[in-house]
Amino acid sequence: MLGEARAAEMPKLDIPGAVLVCAGVMAALYGLTALDSDGTVRPVLSFVVSAILLGSFYLWERRTPAPLVRMFSPDVHGSSGYRAAFLSAAGLVVCFAALSLSQTRKEVQTSPNDESVIP
Repeated sequence: MLGEARAAEMPKLDIPGAVLVCAGVMAALYGLTALDSDGTVRPVLSFVVSAILLGSFYLWERRTPAPLVRMFSPDVHGSSGYRAAFLSAAGLVVCFAALSLSQTRKEVQTSPNDESVIP
């Protein structure tokens, strides 16, 4: 039988890191959803705020003793999964933004006959 294993001390929570990353991701998502609106200032401002918040998260995680995500560890194999997940998510966000912009720029017009087909 295995004995009970507990950490010597309770790990500290990284509340500032969690707040920074959540606010940064929410600002980026708001910018993506605001791309369909008429003005272009809100999405750009939202992306700037998101970049500032996520950059602050990056700097915070590098210097905090108990980081939320250990993607900056000296162990190459331990942090490569986080890097791959980040790059994959960034690629998906870029694809989503490009498709969203291309669909809104086409200005597809519907004809009156299109509405009569819907039951």
